[in-house]
Amino acid sequence: MDEQDSKFHEADVELRVLIDDLNKVVSRVQQAIAKVTQKSTEDDAAAAAPETSAAA
Repeated sequence: MDEQDSKFHEADVELRVLIDDLNKVVSRVQQAIAKVTQKSTEDDAAAAAPETSAAA
């Protein structure tokens, strides 16, 4: 039973490390999406500004 417990513990540790790595990746992806969304919003605002000034 000791060998089985040891293998289970190793697998548990590996799984926790993988989950931690995955969480880091998800966080980075969310940051990248936020940057792109923010840039897209800024680009839209910049593109709309000249149209608004020209219309006035």
